[in-house]
Amino acid sequence: MSDTSPIHDDPDLPQNIAPRLGIPGNPEFFASVLRFIRTSAPGFPLDPVIFQSIILSVMAGNKHVLLRAKDEDISIVQSLAALVSNPVY
Repeated sequence: MSDTSPIHDDPDLPQNIAPRLGIPGNPEFFASVLRFIRTSAPGFPLDPVIFQSIILSVMAGNKHVLLRAKDEDISIVQSLAALVSNPVY
C-alpha cells in the first residue's frame, strides 16, 4: 500500500529536488545547481567561481579552500564566500 498523502508531492523534498539537479560528475551538474539556486532565491548574490570552488571542496571531503583575489576585491570575495559556505558548514 503506498502513501498518497499530499506531503509527498512537495517539490522541495530532497527526493523531488535531486532529479532536477542532475548527476554529480556530469558536465551539466553545476549549471543545474546554479539554475536551481537562482530560481529558488533570485536575490541571492552568487558568484559561480566561488560557489564551484566551495562545493567541490565539500564534495571532496575537504574543509579548506584558498581563494585568490585582487587587494581591492578581497572584502567582496570574503562576503560572497561566507554567504555560500555558511549553509554548508
